[in-house]
Amino acid sequence: MRIFIFLTALFLSLNANIFIIPDDKAIKIKGKFAKNKKCIRCHLDIYKEFKHSAHHHANILNNEAHKAMWQSNPLSKKQKYKCAKCHAPATREIKKIINGEKEISSSDASMDDAISCAFCHRIKGTHPTNRGDHYILSDTKRKYFGSRESRQKSDFHQIDSNNTAFKKGDICLSCHAHHKKQKLLISNKKEKGFENFCVFSYVDENVTKTAQNNSNENCIECHMPEIDGSFTDRYSTSKHRSHKFLGLRNGFENIKKYLDLNLTKTKEGVKIRLINKMPHDMILHPTRMFKLQIYADSKLLKEIIFEKESQSKDIKPFVWLKDKIYYKNNLSAKTTFSQNIKLPQKTQQIKTVLGYFLIKPSIARKIGLENEKDTKFHILIEEIYKR
Repeated sequence: MRIFIFLTALFLSLNANIFIIPDDKAIKIKGKFAKNKKCIRCHLDIYKEFKHSAHHHANILNNEAHKAMWQSNPLSKKQKYKCAKCHAPATREIKKIINGEKEISSSDASMDDAISCAFCHRIKGTHPTNRGDHYILSDTKRKYFGSRESRQKSDFHQIDSNNTAFKKGDICLSCHAHHKKQKLLISNKKEKGFENFCVFSYVDENVTKTAQNNSNENCIECHMPEIDGSFTDRYSTSKHRSHKFLGLRNGFENIKKYLDLNLTKTKEGVKIRLINKMPHDMILHPTRMFKLQIYADSKLLKEIIFEKESQSKDIKPFVWLKDKIYYKNNLSAKTTFSQNIKLPQKTQQIKTVLGYFLIKPSIARKIGLENEKDTKFHILIEEIYKR
């Protein structure tokens, strides 16, 4: 009997980090949000996905492009990291970081958590303002919103699966559509103190309406699709929502669900069609550039550039870079770009390539960005047709 008790005690002590019911002291939250590493205990697979996602690689500690852009603007000289509101919202002393009262440090684990697990799962809704929707956080620590009913109670936190804003992805728009007006998303030289330096996506109200009216076309369904595997190690489920946060930084799976590229024969050549099936513009971020290339027997015949569109030539993104770039050609939601291409008479093979730059070459040069992932041409779709 004594041997049995000893072996049981030894087993529990070796596995305490997994099986023990934690008291308040054991799971005390240092700062406002629980650290990402605490989630490993029950959500290892999801944590692995998150570690390679754009949400983890969101701020200047782990995103070279964002760091280079930040260092190129005047606010960096004042150490006012205003980007932290969306790029590092779980930072413990975020107000001091934003106001330039504290330097950004790689030793700050709360900043390295970036757009952390606890932060996203604490958003209960959004609040509309003149500058866009802002997130509203739950004040209850260790109470998290989720999209599915749980089979059992967690020993580490509460689970609320009744938040419709969370399930539909409306909460995503508190950062990803932060500026409702086009003029507010770019740097405004006239604005006092050069405070407005955000260059992020402009998503119009049609996106929000689409998400509300079509359950299959919201942020969650496309960017966090259901994939094989359990969402928790506590019990098994056949599917879970991907936490890779699919996008251009980590490659869309099944890209043809969102963009379709095809050719049809004409008398003098071919008609090329690029169809945007998404409920928003093909390009939302002004640093991106898409290229559609047409090759005739391995010779580049035509190249078509797509960029985020500007509403006015008077509005210039990246004012502090003195970059005279106008964005003229995007592909709106649910629309098709088509063009007839005349081919040389003896053309035997036609190849079409659709690809993109995460950071368009002209901007990369301005900010001194050289790393391959951000500056190289990534191929999305490549099709070959024989006549």
